[in-house]
Amino acid sequence: MNPVAAFVADDQRLGRVFIAIGVFGLAIALLIGTVGVAVVIRLSGSMERSLAAAASALESVDGTVELAATTIGTLSGSLDTVVAVTDRAEEAFGAAAGVVDESGTVVTTDVPDGLDAVLAALPAIERVAAVVDGTLRALSFVGIGYDPETPFDEAVADLELALGDLPGRLRAQEQPLADLADVFRGFGTSSVLIARDLEMVQTQVDDALLVLDEFESTTAEASMLIANIRDDLVMLRVLLLGAVVLLAAVLAALQVVPIAFGYRLSRSHTADAP
Repeated sequence: MNPVAAFVADDQRLGRVFIAIGVFGLAIALLIGTVGVAVVIRLSGSMERSLAAAASALESVDGTVELAATTIGTLSGSLDTVVAVTDRAEEAFGAAAGVVDESGTVVTTDVPDGLDAVLAALPAIERVAAVVDGTLRALSFVGIGYDPETPFDEAVADLELALGDLPGRLRAQEQPLADLADVFRGFGTSSVLIARDLEMVQTQVDDALLVLDEFESTTAEASMLIANIRDDLVMLRVLLLGAVVLLAAVLAALQVVPIAFGYRLSRSHTADAP
């Protein structure tokens, strides 16, 4: 008889083979269940740690961006004040230059011209003062007391001497005052340029604020998305674990067929024995 046919005809041996196949299938099902559960837990844990690290990084970035936005917002407010003050500075310096110009006209023209007129009249006044002084001294002999420490004409002469170089000194201030007015005008022009530069900086700062606001919105959306993924990951892990356990259970249940069939063959051989 053919060995294969003899093996098939031997119910006891064939039953043991089916039982071995069933036990091996049970072992495979248990192995699949164990490995599958371990893989799902390992993968879900790795994903959870990655998502947690991403969430932590986003939280740190969001804090940094918030701090930067607060700092730049404060800078923008300060620039508003500085730009307004700088704009007003140009008007103030222009007004100061006008005042200096007017003061220069008074100091270097009007006042010296007036002093020149006074100095021109002082010699005549001095001569009149000498006559008056002489008259008063003559009247002292008739009982009118007149004996000043400084005679009237000498006092006028002293005044003329004191005022003599004053018009020239005042006129000499024309160029310094004009230079001062030019300096104020230069300050005004510079303040205008500075104000324009500050306005450009302020525009760039405002643009940076807009970018930071958009970035904050993006990080907030990313944080929400990561939170949703983490929630979905929990559900996915439960579903995968359930699927792996169910697959292993189904495979294990299917091994009942070869085990039961092998057991029946073995029992039938025992029952047929004489």
